Amino acid sequence: MKKSIITIFILVATLLIGIVIGRFTSPVKEKLVEKEVEVQSPTAGLTKKYLSKFIDIQEEVNKLPRDDEQYQTTIGMRELASQEYEMWDTLLNEIYSELKNTLSTEDMDKLTALQIQWISDRDATAEAAGQKAEGGTLQPLLITSSKSQTTKERCLELIKDYMS
Repeated sequence: MKKSIITIFILVATLLIGIVIGRFTSPVKEKLVEKEVEVQSPTAGLTKKYLSKFIDIQEEVNKLPRDDEQYQTTIGMRELASQEYEMWDTLLNEIYSELKNTLSTEDMDKLTALQIQWISDRDATAEAAGQKAEGGTLQPLLITSSKSQTTKERCLELIKDYMS
């Protein structure tokens, strides 16, 4: 019982931190987009485009109805976590497809190998996060939330490392 209460407290704290951080996204968007205009690489336009998409998705995530009563249950929280994960995963796939069109064959082969390893690491990290509530109703929520956060971070890494 005590373990469940601690897990729920950690989850709620994490969600609240995410909401608070998200409220400061718009000024960050302006600074990131302005900074990327200064980049002189051939992919500078892609960097700006995908940073803007990244921030737009973060704003959409921040608008998810976490305060609605129907999402106060574990099932509701899992539904919102799945929606968030889908948004980040869609962006990741879009970025990856764009990189296929812009990187050399050699660089794309290297990225593909790294991406395969990243997927394995992402899934292992998510399973480890889920172990905190093993067998409980929060386990799928923790797994999906971990995948969402890791995928979000990967989107930013690909933009930063391969488009600038």
